[in-house]
Amino acid sequence: MSEQNNNISKLIDQYRELLPAYEKLITEVQYTLGEKLENTTIEIANLLGRTKKEKSLIDKLKNRNDINNLDDIPDIAGVRVVCLYEADLTKVKKIISSAFDVIKCEDKVDALGVDRMGYRDLQFVVRFGSRFKGPRYDKLKGLNCEIQVRNALQDAWSIISHRLVYKNESSIPDKLKRDFNNVTSLLEIAQGVFENIREKRLQYLKDIAELKDKPEDFLSQPIDHDTLIAYTKRRFPKLPTDDYINSLLLRDLDRDKFKTLADIDDAVNKAEQAVEAYWNEDSSWFTAGTDFLTKTMGFVDINFRKKHPFGEKTRDAFEKYSDLIK
Repeated sequence: MSEQNNNISKLIDQYRELLPAYEKLITEVQYTLGEKLENTTIEIANLLGRTKKEKSLIDKLKNRNDINNLDDIPDIAGVRVVCLYEADLTKVKKIISSAFDVIKCEDKVDALGVDRMGYRDLQFVVRFGSRFKGPRYDKLKGLNCEIQVRNALQDAWSIISHRLVYKNESSIPDKLKRDFNNVTSLLEIAQGVFENIREKRLQYLKDIAELKDKPEDFLSQPIDHDTLIAYTKRRFPKLPTDDYINSLLLRDLDRDKFKTLADIDDAVNKAEQAVEAYWNEDSSWFTAGTDFLTKTMGFVDINFRKKHPFGEKTRDAFEKYSDLIK
């Protein structure tokens, strides 16, 4: 057996022995990142983890003569953070840098240059540092984990190009490179559009919030998802809102009859006593401020009542307390 084969055999034995620890490492890295990200406004599309397959490791070792230890292979354990927006990549970078001991950090956009195709991909090699103590981490000390950070469109590019077996630019036939470059350009344009829409929406939410102390101006706003959520929070400040129920409410709302928040507010005032009576009967049906709005519309608008998926108990309440509507 050649020296290379002996080395491969030794490393594969080491890999098999350490695989449970690497799998545990991935779980802990995902948990740590999840906890850190939960306390931010960063919107995550995916937080994935995987260990390198044995076949993939063997193929790598056959093509490399300079690997003498598993520490030389940083991606045996890998975690991927997929953000919705490009601007959040830098924020995630700061979180990773503060949460782990960073052995290596690479921004692939720097390596691409202006005339190369691809996507921005932040790559880290990290370890759990000395501040992580106890039996939960004892077997993980010294093990490397690769963390990739990219946005959703970049992730789509990576998945599709890898499915086509083109893992890097040099492997793509020349006659297909133009098509790949076109896709890259389109993805960059699309990401820019999404970022622009996000900024406009954030400004729109800010504009809505600034009207909260001007009741007449606030209620004159047209009804949409964001204004209706803002109204619900304003009218029922002690209760959460429900995005899903809010979307159903908007779907079933008669837009010819209810055009502005003032129309919603009039309905809430008219049905206030009836809704309160139903709430006193069974408050379990009112877990969010949005629930008060849907019940309100059911009381005041027969067409909404027909469209919306109310339960039998609520439909009975519409008849039972109809005389309380102003």
